[in-house]
This record gives sequence, C-alpha cells and structure tokens, in this order.
Amino acid sequence: MSEKQSALNRGTVLTYEVDENQSLSEGVVAAVAAVSNTDPAEMDPLAEAIDPDALDALFADHYDGTPRSAGTAQFSFFDHELVVSGDGHVSVVEAPQ
Repeated sequence: MSEKQSALNRGTVLTYEVDENQSLSEGVVAAVAAVSNTDPAEMDPLAEAIDPDALDALFADHYDGTPRSAGTAQFSFFDHELVVSGDGHVSVVEAPQ
C-alpha cells in the first residue's frame, strides 16, 4: 500500500482541486482554510511546514511544457495532514490519533 493510499484510508475530510490560476501551494492554503474555517491571513505561514516554492516546482510542468501529473507529497500544516498530488488535488485527511 502506498503512503498516499495509507493516508487516504484514514479518511479524507476534503479534496480540493487547485484552480488553474492558483499555484499548488496556494491551493494547499485554500484547502486548509476551508477545512479549518480560518482566514488564510490568520494561519501560520505555509513556509513553516514546507517550502512553498519547492512544492510548486516539484509538480511544475516539464521543460517541454507537458504536465507533470505523477507523484505525491505528504506533510502536516496547521494541524492537518495533507496529501498533495501532481494532478492538482490537495486532500486533507484526518490526523492520526
């Protein structure tokens, strides 16, 4: 079982589809803000959990312009567990008890 499947088996609270006008890191903040019902300006900076530029670069298009849709990144942010995938989805999952 992959890490993504293991995390998602704990129970997905929300799956957020990143808008084409958003960066992946902006989508992470929007997803967590929605789940926690918190204004993003009141949240801890994403950079305290993960480098936003590195996250965006990890899933950026290839040099020839083709999408990089494979892969996942899993991390915690603002007391939530996240699974971010290259296809532009951010899943907020239940934190382990």
